[in-house]
Amino acid sequence: MDIGYSLVLPLAGLALTAYIIRFAFRAETEKAEAQRDVQVALLDKFSSGEEMTRFISTEEGKVLMDQLAAPSNNDPRRRLVGVIIGGCVMLSLSVAFFVLSSVFDGQLSRFLVIPAVVTGALSLGLFLGGFATYRLSAKLGLIRSR
Repeated sequence: MDIGYSLVLPLAGLALTAYIIRFAFRAETEKAEAQRDVQVALLDKFSSGEEMTRFISTEEGKVLMDQLAAPSNNDPRRRLVGVIIGGCVMLSLSVAFFVLSSVFDGQLSRFLVIPAVVTGALSLGLFLGGFATYRLSAKLGLIRSR
């Protein structure tokens, strides 16, 4: 096989992984910005704190506050699930690169091992970080240990 393909395929895999991570981070950032904009627009509707207090004490205000108090991404359990999902995705990529490296031979096989090891190490780091976060969160009482 040509050395060009040997370089392009592993680099394309790593670029795809980086793009997926960037896309997920960007989506999360845009969601947080949208929530912030809604909260700022809501605060701008009231001319004084007394007016806001009166509105919140009404039935419509209570419904609105309940909607705004929906579960956020600050919940440790949600974050742990996100870390575990990320670890599973990275582990799947690692296995795929290892399978590809065994299918091809020569120079391409050696280049495919590099992203396989990198994504495997990242998945291991995510799993260990998730485990450490779980233990620390349970110890601090943020989540209940079972």
